Amino acid sequence: MKKIILAAVLLALATIACIAAAVWFSEDKKAVPEVHSTRALFSWSSSAVEDKTLLETMKKADLNTLFQSFSADNDKNSIAFLEEAAAEKFTVYALTGSPEWALDKNGSSMVERVDRILALNEKAAESDRVQGVIMDVEPYLLDEFKGNETEIMESFILGLEAAYGKAKEQNLRFGVCIPYFYDHWDLQDELDRIAKASDFMLVMNYYRDKEIEHMSFEAELARKYQKEIMTIYELQAPGTYGLTERNTYHGLGLAKVEQNFLKLQAHYGDQTVSMAYHEYNALKEVLSGE
Repeated sequence: MKKIILAAVLLALATIACIAAAVWFSEDKKAVPEVHSTRALFSWSSSAVEDKTLLETMKKADLNTLFQSFSADNDKNSIAFLEEAAAEKFTVYALTGSPEWALDKNGSSMVERVDRILALNEKAAESDRVQGVIMDVEPYLLDEFKGNETEIMESFILGLEAAYGKAKEQNLRFGVCIPYFYDHWDLQDELDRIAKASDFMLVMNYYRDKEIEHMSFEAELARKYQKEIMTIYELQAPGTYGLTERNTYHGLGLAKVEQNFLKLQAHYGDQTVSMAYHEYNALKEVLSGE
């Protein structure tokens, strides 16, 4: 009889322990919400704010953030678009940049674009505003870059620092697009300064199957300065702007991109890595073929 009572007591204690453990793990799981990384789309045409398929295309590709170019003289349509994007829970950044801006060490054009977005935000409802600026200035595309790399990069970075300071003053986030090869060109010190003059770096990682290797230095800088980092996938067709099959996922489709991104995230598991597609029209082409 005593053995039966003892067994019953032990069973009851075990049951209580299991229930307690289940509650503890359940509460622990709730205490650590799942982190969703940014999944963005580049949209270079300012007229895309009038394109009724833009946001639907983003939904199809499971994207949550838009890097959109805005016209300087179309605030009414821009504000209407921002309202629509906010209603659909999309985050919007202003996309801007041109190679020759690197020649101005005062960063006048970059600062002016920051000011322009600030003015646009003043006209928009607080809940609809542009959250930041994506600066895509590629000085290596200039004819005069070769042979003057040091001077032009110095001018470019001084301009970036001015624009970043302006954005930070006004609580705008500031992202900088960089090619994957700056560190291969012995521009490590310049990359270090770019990392400090941005909230996050967007690596134009246009070399298939080398994405992890080609952003390792940039990822280390992001970790060092506690910045965010993003890898950009090219979707434009080979032949566009000199792209080859090696540079783009245009013919492989989005599933291959997602497979690569999962590998990249697993490799950089100790830091958050985001992704973006380049660009809107190419994404539509790829989706139409799937």
